[in-house]
Amino acid sequence: METIKEEQGDLFAGEEGPQTKPRSIAVKVDQFFSLLFASKMDDLLKGAMVVLLTCGWLVEHKQSFQDLHSSLCR
Repeated sequence: METIKEEQGDLFAGEEGPQTKPRSIAVKVDQFFSLLFASKMDDLLKGAMVVLLTCGWLVEHKQSFQDLHSSLCR
């Protein structure tokens, strides 16, 4: 488990920086799904189980949680 110190987003989107000291990247819910589906991965995701790694920010902030809920219900 890792703690992302910066309040910069909701869902884990990857890492950046040197391999010896990578920095986690978290993005807003709508940005995450836009990146995911803009990458044309939607065909690979049909019927797949998708695991979302979230920051505490997501469950601590009502609007962020509602954004996730509405994105998953589309």
